[in-house]
Amino acid sequence: MRKWLALGIIICIILAGLLTYVSSEITTFKANNFNPPYTNSYTKAICDQENNCRDYEIFCNEDQFIEIKFTGFAAQFSSNWEDEREPEFKERIC
Repeated sequence: MRKWLALGIIICIILAGLLTYVSSEITTFKANNFNPPYTNSYTKAICDQENNCRDYEIFCNEDQFIEIKFTGFAAQFSSNWEDEREPEFKERIC
């Protein structure tokens, strides 16, 4: 019985060491290889003349536009609805 207990403890120690090593290697790999082409991103509603608004995620590198992706969210507002955001904010990309 003592031999099985000792063997179980040794196996647990070996597995814990192996998992710690693998986890640290994965973390190091991600840290060295995760360098996104953008520095910031944000979501923005872009509306047309008929008040159909779609939400986009905009990716920028500092003040340079990189990419835009539709988030899947959209809204239709009434014909008398007015976008109250400042014009600078509505038209700003990065």
